[in-house]
Amino acid sequence: MNCWKSFNITKDHGSIRLIILSLFFMVTFFIFFNISVAAFFNKTTVVAFNPFIIVVIFLLVMPLHKILHGLPLWLTRKKTIFQWNRTLILPSLRFNQLLSKRLCLMVMIFPALIGTVLTIVLTWAFPSGMDYFGTYGALNFGISAIDFLYIINLLKAPHQSYIEDDQNGCKILIKQTS
Repeated sequence: MNCWKSFNITKDHGSIRLIILSLFFMVTFFIFFNISVAAFFNKTTVVAFNPFIIVVIFLLVMPLHKILHGLPLWLTRKKTIFQWNRTLILPSLRFNQLLSKRLCLMVMIFPALIGTVLTIVLTWAFPSGMDYFGTYGALNFGISAIDFLYIINLLKAPHQSYIEDDQNGCKILIKQTS
């Protein structure tokens, strides 16, 4: 295998820029979501503000996001390690196999897609909780901003490439031609 390209999103873009991009995605999602919901549900009684629910959403959004990343890998029977980072209290997902470009794209888009669909369905089913569902959706979409940067890099890769992800970044590999 030859390395076609390697990239590290944090090193390439910088932590501050990624945080600003993520916040931009969060705010944009929340605004468009609330405008869309207001257009469909005119006179909805909203549940009274409960800070406990907001704290629970903040604590659960990242683990749920990582589990949704792992779901396509588990469904395709790829060995995946889900562990908690004790210093940052954040989950991490590791796999030590090469992934096809198609599977890696699915892994990257899955949390944003499922999180957005879940937000819309729950808001449709329970319109009184739209603020809480919108908060979850916005946080999930903001976290997905980094996934979208991965997707942009992966879309530029050759069709028959393989992806390797480690602590130093992501490597796009292609088969050697003899």
